[in-house]
Amino acid sequence: MDLWKITNRNVIRKTQRKNSDNLLSKIKRKNSENNLKYIRNDNQNTCLIEKIKKEYKKVLSVPYFNLHNISEGYNVLLADKSIENPFIINSELVKIIKDYTANIKNDEEKAKKIFNWIHQNIEYDNLRNDNKYQNSKETLEHRLGICGEMAFLYITMARAAGLKSKYVSVKVDCDNKKVNHGCAVVYLQNNPILVDPAYNKFDIHHRKYNILNDNEITENFIYWRNGKS
Repeated sequence: MDLWKITNRNVIRKTQRKNSDNLLSKIKRKNSENNLKYIRNDNQNTCLIEKIKKEYKKVLSVPYFNLHNISEGYNVLLADKSIENPFIINSELVKIIKDYTANIKNDEEKAKKIFNWIHQNIEYDNLRNDNKYQNSKETLEHRLGICGEMAFLYITMARAAGLKSKYVSVKVDCDNKKVNHGCAVVYLQNNPILVDPAYNKFDIHHRKYNILNDNEITENFIYWRNGKS
């Protein structure tokens, strides 16, 4: 083989190698650019997902009142403060109910959860220095209440959680003592269960009592609120 052919072949090989190296370099650069774009897009998507999660958490943290939970036996009334009613709900109360009962499907467990929350957070007011009877909202705000006020709070929370509940006027208590006392009744599978936050007893057995409708207890509430208890 003559020298010219050998030299020409070496030149061709070098040229091929150089072209191959150039092509490989282009491919690597292109892949690098694509990877960079992918990383950039992936980072943007991650940021967007995190932003959506934060906004979703904000929405979840906002108290809302789910009307679908309310029993068919009740109406929802939106009134100004001139209307005196013992069963008043506000955003704080809605949040408490949501946090404590949202994932509970069993009515008895739900009723006990509400009772336990009141036991842990509302104290009996032994030092009441005025006669202005509190509604449920005021009892929540002060974290204090007497028997009827604690009953108002229980009834309001129970109803907002989808339970049926009413006010109970007790004349003879579980110890067979004559009293002028108030508690609540909650209906579990249509069975009335007396709930007494002031006596700290769920399913208490008072001897003599009357279950009042809302018209009756509202009349009493207005009478008590005006200092005529």
